[in-house]
Amino acid sequence: GAVTIMDSTFDGNSANRAGGAIEVINGTLTITDSDLTDNDVDGGAGTANPGNGGAIHISGITTTMITGGTISDNEAGREGGGLWNQTGSTMTVTNVTLDGNTASGPAITHGGGALFNNGGTLNVNNSILSNNTSDGVLGNGGAIHVKTGTVNVMLSTISGNTSSNDGGGIFSNDMLTLNAVTIANNTATANGGGIANSSASTPSLKNTI
Repeated sequence: GAVTIMDSTFDGNSANRAGGAIEVINGTLTITDSDLTDNDVDGGAGTANPGNGGAIHISGITTTMITGGTISDNEAGREGGGLWNQTGSTMTVTNVTLDGNTASGPAITHGGGALFNNGGTLNVNNSILSNNTSDGVLGNGGAIHVKTGTVNVMLSTISGNTSSNDGGGIFSNDMLTLNAVTIANNTATANGGGIANSSASTPSLKNTI
């Protein structure tokens, strides 16, 4: 089915498995000019199991369009402090600020303080990803973790993000394309303050600082 959300606020919600504010199994999700803040899958509703998608978790084949608004201060026990996208799904994020989200998964396949792509396609346009954190011991990708699938970022700023392991800004294990992106002042304890790539595919950077 189709879910449409406009000019709304989701604040302080919790789940222990997936999607602190919203989980979509399949269909179409459209969110416009809405704020998702202080939601969690990191203990607020019980022990995180596994704890993915602090604000939104996509669990099946879904088309997701998020335009405008803020996704901030959400927490995930494992992956995707803000948003978590699934194999076979397309998620498009446009004119959104993702700030201060945290993913705390301890393994190298975990992390993604703001965004976690578990397959499918994730498009980020004209957006700001700032002050997000992957704070698990081996977690990767302070702002974005590309586990599998394709991530395209255009006309966006990725700044002030932190990883306790690799990829302060972005960690990629698959397909990554950047066009007209500013990546600045991100920090990784291990490798790749801006970008860490562990994929056999070469990331594509164009018109990017």
